[in-house]
Amino acid sequence: ENGEPGDALKPAKRAHCAECARPKRVCICWSLPSPPVRSPIHVIVLMHPKELARKVTTVPVFAKCLEPCTVLVGRDFSNFL
Repeated sequence: ENGEPGDALKPAKRAHCAECARPKRVCICWSLPSPPVRSPIHVIVLMHPKELARKVTTVPVFAKCLEPCTVLVGRDFSNFL
C-alpha cells in the first residue's frame, strides 16, 4: 500500500535459501557435506569482486564445504603475502 507506484506490477522476488543463497527451488544444501570436509591445511580462496555480483556464485558454497577455509575478496593480492 505504501510502496512505489507500479510495485503491484513487479513480479514477486523468489524466496532464497539462507544457507546456499540460491532460490529455494534449486537449493543445493542437501548435497553439501555435513559436517564440512576437514582439510589438513587452511585453504584461502582469492575471489574477484565481480564474482559477488553474479547471481549464482560458487565460492561461498565451496567455502561451506571445506574447513578451514577463508575467502578474500579483492582485485590485488600482491600485499597479501
